[in-house]
Formats: sequence, structure tokens, C-alpha cells
Amino acid sequence: MASKTKRLGQLSLIAIALLIAGTAAFRALTRRETIPEPSAQGPPPVEQPQAPEPAPPVQPETVPEATAAPLAEPEPEQTADSAASLDPILGEILSAVRALATPTPEPEPTPDPNAPIDGFQEILRYVYEQIEKQASVDADLLSELDSGAYTFSGPLIVVDPYGYAPLTAAAAFETAEPSKISVLVQGKTPAADIAFEFDEYRTKHIVPIYGLYADKLNTVTLTAVDKSGRISVTSVEIRTDALPERLAKFVITTYAAQPDKYSSGLNFSSVNKYAYDINGDYRWIINDRGAAVTYWNYSEGTYICPMESANQSLLVERNTLGKYLRLWYAPSGGVGIHHDIEEMPGGNLLLTTSSAGSGIIVGDTCEDVVLELDAQTGEIVNYLDFIKILQRFRMSLMIANEAGVNWDWLHMNKVTYHNGSIVISSRHQSTVAKVTWPQGDIEWILGSHYAWSPYWQQFLLTPTGDNFEWQHAQHFPIVLPDFDENPDTEDIMLFDNGNQRFAEDFELQRQIQANEAAAPENYSRIVHYRIDEKAMTVEQVWQYGKERGAEWFASRCGNVALLDNGSRIGSCIIESGAPPHSILSEVSESGELVWEAYTSTKDAKSTLYEYRAYREPLYRNSDNDLRVGESTINLVPRDILMKYGFITEEGD
Repeated sequence: MASKTKRLGQLSLIAIALLIAGTAAFRALTRRETIPEPSAQGPPPVEQPQAPEPAPPVQPETVPEATAAPLAEPEPEQTADSAASLDPILGEILSAVRALATPTPEPEPTPDPNAPIDGFQEILRYVYEQIEKQASVDADLLSELDSGAYTFSGPLIVVDPYGYAPLTAAAAFETAEPSKISVLVQGKTPAADIAFEFDEYRTKHIVPIYGLYADKLNTVTLTAVDKSGRISVTSVEIRTDALPERLAKFVITTYAAQPDKYSSGLNFSSVNKYAYDINGDYRWIINDRGAAVTYWNYSEGTYICPMESANQSLLVERNTLGKYLRLWYAPSGGVGIHHDIEEMPGGNLLLTTSSAGSGIIVGDTCEDVVLELDAQTGEIVNYLDFIKILQRFRMSLMIANEAGVNWDWLHMNKVTYHNGSIVISSRHQSTVAKVTWPQGDIEWILGSHYAWSPYWQQFLLTPTGDNFEWQHAQHFPIVLPDFDENPDTEDIMLFDNGNQRFAEDFELQRQIQANEAAAPENYSRIVHYRIDEKAMTVEQVWQYGKERGAEWFASRCGNVALLDNGSRIGSCIIESGAPPHSILSEVSESGELVWEAYTSTKDAKSTLYEYRAYREPLYRNSDNDLRVGESTINLVPRDILMKYGFITEEGD
């Protein structure tokens, strides 16, 4: 009703103004002495608006003066506008009326830096533009450093130099003597301090500063130690902006049950590309596009994330400041590099992908292929198609009761390289398998013995010991150190989601259907298995989570890690029985909860998705060399760049 009233008011004002304008025009027509007569030389020239900062105009050729007298111009038509030009009050009224009658344009939406990019060509164009910008940033940083204007006690501080990581900065300065530099970003509590010592003596320094708090004046201490042991200390204050809107909606709550046992590092989100500390405060953010799959701590400290479209992936390697360091290309099938990237010795990458749409393997299934990408050349050098290795037609109870899909028969969600073999995880088969790489010979299969045909039965592990439970719909198996120092055994840890955990208890299922028994409460677990590869047996060494019951049940996603202090950490997303939220739990070797974080959202729909979370150091060895001034290494194949018009046959 308010908008209707406003519109009627606008129409009334327009009517009044038109009446006034008509009256004024009539007066103007009857007062001809106020309207200038046309000159014999033609009408007065119209003043043209000046363009902002024009280039010097090109002078036109001189036109000879006409000898004939010009025709007289007709008398100008009298309009409300011309009348208004004679009556300042009328002009103001008309301007106001036009402002009311003209609809206010909708404001342009702010682009989301994390929105997916349509089309592989657009992905390439976007990344190329960013690389050009970062080259300019590098040149400016080096120029300032070489100017000699910045000293240790008066450094140049550039917040978020590349424009992607707003809780970072770079300090540029010179020291009189070759010196080692260390950085301390003061935390809200001593446990939240972030410190790092760089390993080289230099006189010219570009030092990364990580771990700033958002929307705060941060205190950062720099320490310089020269070769004689002389110590210099200076402090700088760095102001940061507020959190981006996409992160301001999250609520992170932490519970430090045993804070003195917290294993050092920050907690990294693979989906949302942030890291928070022991108190749940954001200390690192990357505002840029990329898929949920992220490999942290590649090659001593960088990270890798794919950007995908149309069965193709551009893998980008970046440092913590956000600088693009290297580009690779991979044909990734219809669902992209869907779950995992794994580093091999020497730096090559293992990628989980699909036969469908890959252009490498003939087939229409998904999430059942592993590729090996040569990190130095960008070439695909090996691959395995698991439709030729595992039992394609096995009807696991995950397939029969829940997944209900045949094309995603395997749903490979993890690949781990270990001593010439790979260990893969199949969610839909509730199976972990070890095969030789790249030959593909099966070494063992960890999982329920249900519905395997005779050929594959020879590879099944036999459970031993008390309290043994199979894993179901599991994620993220990793190979642990050799805990028992037995060369015949392999220690594996994984996240056991637990879907269809009781499906093979057919008597229980009958009782539930007949209302003779209640369905048992489900649960998820972190599980440590020990596999005797010689005896082909498996025992359960350790578990955590069963005691938490449904509160800790995650029907999908999840990952685990062994921390430096011997604790275990597990990440899961809870989507049943409560609004979606994620839990990250650190647990001691004795099974005691050390620390836990809960992430939820403020929005009404409580939308939350977390794929994996990791405990990692914020500073890494790669930060000793930020590669400022070095070009991005582009290993995208030449034919792909030609296809999308980035190079020609004649040259780059």
C-alpha cells in the first residue's frame, strides 16, 4: 500500500508540474522579446560536453568560407524545457519530477569470488588475468625493495599484496648486515601466537606475515639476528578489514578439554578455504575460486586446487599469499577431479577421476579411475581403470539399499601412495584395496566378505581379535608409521562412516521389519587397523567414535590424520537429527577428547558443507622463498592453449 500511495503522489506531482510547465510555455510564447531572434549567421553554437581526459583532438581540415549568405534558421520550438530554461523555479520542479518518475536502477550485485566459472576457456582467461596482475605486484615489490627507502625499523608493509588473502601481509626492508628474520603475530591467547623463523641470512628481505586477525589492529614483532649474534627487534601494527560475507555467516565454537595437549597448527577447511586457531578465530582466508578438493602442504608448503569445467581441470599450485606458482591440465571426466589429489615421491600427482568423458579411457562410469600426472612436464604418464581390477558387478548393500546407482559403482574417494603401491577407498563397495602401481595387481581387500565372487575372494583379509568391526562407506584411509616394527604388517587409519552398518545382520533386519526390535543407533568412527600382508589377516587396534553414538554419525565425507604429538584428528559433517554442522575432534592415543570444534551457520536454512578439515602449520618451508619476480610455470599442453585461442601455431 505504501508503494501505491507513493506512486499516486508521483503522478500528482507530474500533473502539477506539467500544468505549470504549460503555463510557463504559454507565457514565454507571449513574451517574444525574451527569446533571441535567430542571427543572420545562424543559431548560436551548441556547447558540447567535454569528455573526461580526452587525447589531444585531431585538427580537421580547414573548410573554405561560404560566399553565399546562409539560410535563416527557423525559430526554435517552444517546449517545457525551453521554458524551464527561462524560469529557474520551473527548472527545479521539472528536475524533481523527472527524478521521481525515473525508476531507481537496481544496484549491481557484488560478484562472489568463489562462484564457479563457466567454461574452461573462461577459467584459463581468469587465471591468466590474475597472473598478469601478480607479475605487476611482484615488480612493484622488488622496485620498492631496491629503492633503499625501507629499513628493518621502518619496513614497507603491504597488506594482502596479491588481493586474495586478506589476513596476510608482506614486509619489505633491508638490513645493514646479512640477517635471519623471525616473525611473531601476537594471538589473543599465548596458544594462538603464530611464529616462524626464516632459514637464510640476507640483506634484502620480503617477509610474509601470516595469521592476522580480521577487522583488527594486529601487533607483529620482527626480530633480526646477524651472523655475529646481534639481535634487533621492531614491532609494526597492521590493520585488516572485516571478514567477507561468505564467512561471516559461520559460527565456530571450540572446546579445549585438554588445551595443553593441543597439537600445534591451524585447522584448514578444504571447501571454504580458511584456517582457524585453537580458539576458533580465523587466521587465514583465500578469497578465490576453486573446487572442494584441496591438497595442502604440497612440496613443503604450497597447496593445489583444481578449477574445473566440461570434463577438464586446471590444477593450480599456490602459496599462502595466494600467488599462482604452477599450472597443470588434466582431462577429468564428467565429475572432475572428484575426491582426491595425492603427492608421490618426486612430486608427481595421483588424481581420482572417471572413465566417462575423460578422453583417455572408453567407458561411461564415474569415480573409478586414477591418473598419474608428471609434475615437471604436465603429461599423464600412467593410469588405472578399476573397472578392470575390482568386481564391477558386486551388489554391495550400500549399492542395494542406499546408493542405488550403477554408473557410480565404486565411488572412489581416496588414493594413497605407499612403497610402489596405492591404497584406494571405495565408498559404495565399503572396501579399501591395495594394488600395485601402475600394474594394478591386487594385494589385499579390506572389507566385508559379502557378495564377492570366487576370483576376488582370494584377496579378502580375514579378521582376527576381539571387538573387530568392518568399516562401512568409509573415507580417507592413510598408511601410518610401522607401529609394531614388523615388516609384514601395514597400519591403516580411516574414517568409518557406518552407513548400512547393520544391513548384513539379516535376522536383526527381519526383527526390525516385524517391529520385534528397534533399529540400533548408528555411529561413525576413527579406526586403526593392522594388516598382516603375509598371513592375509586384519585386526582392529584402536577406535574412537562408537561411544559418541548418533551425535557423531556422518553419513558422508570425513577424514583423519595422525598428529605430531601422537593424537588423532577426525573431521565429519553431521546432517541427520540436527541442523547441519561439522565437527573436528582431536583425540589422544588413549582415546580421551583433547579439543573439538563445531561449525554451524547463522542463515535460516542452516546450509553447511564441509568435505575435509586438516591440522597444518600456517608457515611452511616454502615460505623461505616466495618466488617474487618469478613467472608462473605453465604446463598446460600446447594443443589445449591453441584450442582455446591463447596461443597460435606460429608462436606463443
